[in-house]
Amino acid sequence: MITPASRLALLMHGHLRSRNGKMGFGLLRYAEATVTCVIATEGAGVLYKGPLARTLAQDIKALGGSLSEDDLAAVRVQEYAPLDISYGGRTIHVLPELNGGPTLWVAFEELKKLRKK
Repeated sequence: MITPASRLALLMHGHLRSRNGKMGFGLLRYAEATVTCVIATEGAGVLYKGPLARTLAQDIKALGGSLSEDDLAAVRVQEYAPLDISYGGRTIHVLPELNGGPTLWVAFEELKKLRKK
């Protein structure tokens, strides 16, 4: 649950801070949990626009990256049908195309072959 106190701990003057108020470059575990709660209650859009997006872009720039707040705002979601991997009576749903999903599918197909031997 997001409380005013957890929001304050997360975004204080537009920068991520720990529970004790000290600045930190990484997302501390407390901040990670709070960010997850914000996303869960307010939706994924907070990653692309608003204070959280601004903070992410600032942190990335501070670490030498080039991602900007405008870059985040320009993101458009593309939905794909999942690649389904059946194994051991369970189904794993992964993203298709250029990521680890197809590699995982190949690995499980090879495991199936080995189990049949």
